[in-house]
Amino acid sequence: MQPNNSLDGHILSVLRQSLRTVLPDLSEEQLVLDRDLAELGFNSLDRADVITMTMEALGVEVPVVQFLGVKTIRELTQLFARQSRR
Repeated sequence: MQPNNSLDGHILSVLRQSLRTVLPDLSEEQLVLDRDLAELGFNSLDRADVITMTMEALGVEVPVVQFLGVKTIRELTQLFARQSRR
């Protein structure tokens, strides 16, 4: 994903850091933007940890219901970006 602006780039960086904190064996090459998080080894508890860490790092709150159906790094980045612009 090419960030649309510096905010998107920052969000993507924070999100990738959270992903690697939860699953430290992931390489940068594995963090393909459109790959399903489950394929990378993230279960529902891991995803909750990633979301919580990312929200705290970005200083935003996103209602849990908005994460339903979000499966990829790109979708998470876009959701955080929309929330951050509010």
